Amino acid sequence: MRIRREDSILLQADAGKVFGVLADVHAYKQWWPRAIRFHLDEPAPVTVGTRMRIVNEGVVRWVAEITAIETDRRIAFRYVPGAWEGTAGWTLTPEAGGVRVSYVIDIVPVPLWLRTLGRFLDLGAMHSKRMQGVLERLRARLS
Repeated sequence: MRIRREDSILLQADAGKVFGVLADVHAYKQWWPRAIRFHLDEPAPVTVGTRMRIVNEGVVRWVAEITAIETDRRIAFRYVPGAWEGTAGWTLTPEAGGVRVSYVIDIVPVPLWLRTLGRFLDLGAMHSKRMQGVLERLRARLS
């Protein structure tokens, strides 16, 4: 069961400012929903290879490793086997009136219980609903 989603928002902001917020993964806990917790063992600034331990709702746990950073354009992650395995990342695309920020995932659930849950619930739709909230929080963070 593969989950592929792209969630985006058009922000009236400079790509450099948006990228600065997205690249400061140490500060995610200040603007992401409280149900999602980030733990980094590495000091700032983040680089390729930096790993974040992520916990969603206290139950779903995985590690995201940064695999690419292109200033003002994208930050790519690899979800190391845990709850999820696959790839994800932020992309920034200039558009009239600002910058489009997208979060793209291509993942599969790893534990049996999560794969089983995915037979009854649309995990992709649930992820997109959560990400729309994250994107709105990003907008507020930039205000």
